[in-house]
Amino acid sequence: MKHILFDLDGTLIDSAPSILACFALALERSSIQPTCPLDRSLIGPPLINTLKKISGISDPSRLARLAADFKRYYDEEGYKETLEYSRVTEVLEFVASCYPVYIVTNKRQFPTSKIISMLGWDRFFVGVYAQDSFESSSMTKMQALTRVKDIHKINSRSAVYVGGPYRDWE
Repeated sequence: MKHILFDLDGTLIDSAPSILACFALALERSSIQPTCPLDRSLIGPPLINTLKKISGISDPSRLARLAADFKRYYDEEGYKETLEYSRVTEVLEFVASCYPVYIVTNKRQFPTSKIISMLGWDRFFVGVYAQDSFESSSMTKMQALTRVKDIHKINSRSAVYVGGPYRDWE
């Protein structure tokens, strides 16, 4: 291996409690009852997709308001509740001393940068790529990974992607 690319949520950090709390606040502000349990299975997909699922709403303007509320709660306070998984800093320190290390996440760049800075991880990553790092924020994880490989001239055979849920493996 010559390059290691990491997912963020569910791989390096546990942001589920704060994300789920922000979903609940956004729904509550709009007087919407969730259509499914607000649990860890919701973490990972793009925000709008998750908001559609938990609200049952498909109207773009209503979804945009929900997303704005979620972002405001998460970006101001929610991100501060993010926890690193046990010994991740030690692992990143070792891995980054041996290989170029990257993050490719469905999280937005603003809170991603705040979390990485809060945890003191800025020094570990050659590149940090979020959902809105590219011209199309509707990219799939595979498309984003392909784009990062192109930007950094990474050969797929010399790289590994470390992701959390099964959908990232796919």
